[in-house]
Amino acid sequence: MIFKELDERSRTRGEQGAGSLDRERREEPGMEAHKPFSGDGAFSVRAEQHGDALVIRASGELDLSVADKFEAELRQAIAKDASVFIDLSKVGFIDSTGLRALVVAAKLATMNEGNLRISRSLSPAVERAFEVTGLAQTLPFAN
Repeated sequence: MIFKELDERSRTRGEQGAGSLDRERREEPGMEAHKPFSGDGAFSVRAEQHGDALVIRASGELDLSVADKFEAELRQAIAKDASVFIDLSKVGFIDSTGLRALVVAAKLATMNEGNLRISRSLSPAVERAFEVTGLAQTLPFAN
């Protein structure tokens, strides 16, 4: 209902464009303003050996354009190391393809009798994605 009202307001103010619609959505009571992640959005992933564990550190936006790269890095880490720790603390956004990569990695680690853990240090947007999908209760998060 609220978006229908905003859409109608936007049509009557057509000369203001879509940007005004976004501002109005943020200013509606009960709706939080979008707070962008402080990074530049460019995705990167790197692996670092720390003792017996291989740490996979990702940063930026984990979406369709980079999910295959991320999944390949996870598959490679699981194949060569028994203990993998995934650090997503610098990931500001994750979509379903990024979530899928983590689910696949968790299943592979279980099949290979490996140990995979995901850091609980997450941006609010990423934490929300895990909560909304129910993956916060099913993926192997570190304690």
